[in-house]
Amino acid sequence: MTSKEDLEPVPTMARSRKPTIHDVARAADVAVGTVSRFLNGRPIRSSSQERIEMAIAQLGFVKNVAAATIRKDASRMIGFLVSSYDELQIAILAGLTARMQARGRIVLPLTHDGSPDTMSNALRFFEEHRIEALIASGDFEAMQASPLLTGLDTHIILFNNDVPALTCDRVLFNDASGIKKAVDHLLGLGHRRIGLIAGRPGHSSAEGRLAGYLRAMAGGPGVDQSLIVGHDWERQTGYFAGIELFDRPDPPTAIICASYLSALGLLDLVRERGLCVPKDLSIISFGDCDTFGLIGPGIDALSMPVKKIVENIDYLYASRTKDRPRTPALVELELIVRGSSGQPALLS
Repeated sequence: MTSKEDLEPVPTMARSRKPTIHDVARAADVAVGTVSRFLNGRPIRSSSQERIEMAIAQLGFVKNVAAATIRKDASRMIGFLVSSYDELQIAILAGLTARMQARGRIVLPLTHDGSPDTMSNALRFFEEHRIEALIASGDFEAMQASPLLTGLDTHIILFNNDVPALTCDRVLFNDASGIKKAVDHLLGLGHRRIGLIAGRPGHSSAEGRLAGYLRAMAGGPGVDQSLIVGHDWERQTGYFAGIELFDRPDPPTAIICASYLSALGLLDLVRERGLCVPKDLSIISFGDCDTFGLIGPGIDALSMPVKKIVENIDYLYASRTKDRPRTPALVELELIVRGSSGQPALLS
């Protein structure tokens, strides 16, 4: 049985370069061709396999799947990583794919479920394929817990959510400004009790949307913390948060939802209770979807301009080697008024 002591000693100091197949062969005392056969799944002697596996573990070697090249920028591949696909993520991916194809690049899309393990597996895959850039929707919990992200030797561009501790480029929505547009619109219609179904704590987008709501309400009728409920992005959040708001002795006359999914959940409850929008309740969604244009009346929404997001990401990718400040690119949102907001019942 081969032991670790049988292998050539590996220096414990930090390496100035990534280990190569030649380093593995030298440490395992086998030919480079033997290591190559092992990495490509071809049969080799069991004794050689054990030595190679130990050498790989000691060296921290990562297989270059992309091609027979060592230069990481030769893969011409761009990683795209999100927790899941919704209409926004799909639209951004489609736009980026077209842009990158024009640059002779291939986009490799992966998803993670928000767990550090799944995030790490995705990052290992990207590292093996020697991607030259990673475009990711910032997921604070998973990214903070993934040590591979901070050590990933590639250009990173975050969009939608931020990870403040990460040194990278960012394309973010101006969440606070967007919510303020929605609140100001409702205040202009005469609403004073405006509820907020908030986003997930720890996400920069949720914090920005909450900050915009608080600022706008503080400058108007004042803040009632009990009208801030939900604290997640999902459809069921909108449904149950709506129950909490509707069953109050003094329910709000208007509700802003921090995501289009929570807005859909709120609409489920509105239909269930036989309420009329906007006569009984005004609704504005942060984020738009095709369904909102089909519902009668159409749902007012803060539209996230995908084209501008893609243009900014493409610019940051193209200028990644230039010496420039890493200031976030902020994208403004447009309030689309379709008919789900109106004067409160007492004024109409």
